[in-house]
Amino acid sequence: MPFSARALEEKRARLGLVECMNHELLQPYPVLHEKPGDYVAQIKFTVLLMPNGSDRITSHPLQEVQPTKTVDDPEIKAWLALGVKTKKKGGGKKKKGMVEVQGSVF
Repeated sequence: MPFSARALEEKRARLGLVECMNHELLQPYPVLHEKPGDYVAQIKFTVLLMPNGSDRITSHPLQEVQPTKTVDDPEIKAWLALGVKTKKKGGGKKKKGMVEVQGSVF
């Protein structure tokens, strides 16, 4: 996770950064820049990755922004209409002795 060396209070901790960099325990975070005329949005949040899916556990409330341009391509509109969450597969484990008949479990 990126952090700023300025946030370290102890001078010894800052000296330890050089040693960590020399042994490739830390990697420098590249400076991000945009081309002139590009639109950029940065959103930071923490995601909990689990075997059955992911959850956003921290975030900030987003401001409602009204777009100034519209999407006219029907194919792109169809992609934008799709949800971002994956649907969980049903089923799960069945109890021993249960029999499935045409979608019903008895």
